[in-house]
Amino acid sequence: MIKVSAFTQAGEKKDDLKLDVAKRFLEFNDALFAQALRVEQNNLFQKSGHAKTKGEVSGGGKKPWKQKGTGRARAGSNRSPIWRGGGVTFGPNGEKPNLTIPKKMRQGAYLQTIVKRIEDIAVIEKFEVESAKTKDAAKLIEKIAPNMRTFLIIDQSESDKMAAFSNLALAQTINSNGLLLNDLTKKRKFIFTQSAFEKISKELVAK
Repeated sequence: MIKVSAFTQAGEKKDDLKLDVAKRFLEFNDALFAQALRVEQNNLFQKSGHAKTKGEVSGGGKKPWKQKGTGRARAGSNRSPIWRGGGVTFGPNGEKPNLTIPKKMRQGAYLQTIVKRIEDIAVIEKFEVESAKTKDAAKLIEKIAPNMRTFLIIDQSESDKMAAFSNLALAQTINSNGLLLNDLTKKRKFIFTQSAFEKISKELVAK
């Protein structure tokens, strides 16, 4: 059984939500988390660097000097990696490994991390201020997470009501489907709307 802090639409504290979480999510698996995070970060990172090899660098067609008789080391091209202006050995080539992980493993790591960060999670009925002003939205967030950077996690159907929250300096709005494992590693307060958290709670509850 875990408890989640709950708030009204006005930011007033109300009774905590109680969830009977499945045992497999209560026990945090470090190895599973590390594997899932590595796969996610690899897929997020756009590797665009490219260094030319000696076969791609222009020039170098003529042998710098004859093979024997000069007293110098043998050289076949002035575009060799050991020469100035030469190609690069084992440099970036713009490719990255395509890492994958089974969906159940990824979901398991995600839900285990949610449970581990449960003290940093709060649930609000919905993000909506009558005045639709940013200063009033800031006051609402300040009641729940004073002086803290926050992620505001909403359901896709609620995105059209977030105009007042879009310019908050310490808050970032994320669709519930877009909350990543990498986000859960950051030092933030996670404020879910009730409808957004219901989707996660259904997965957490013991079956």
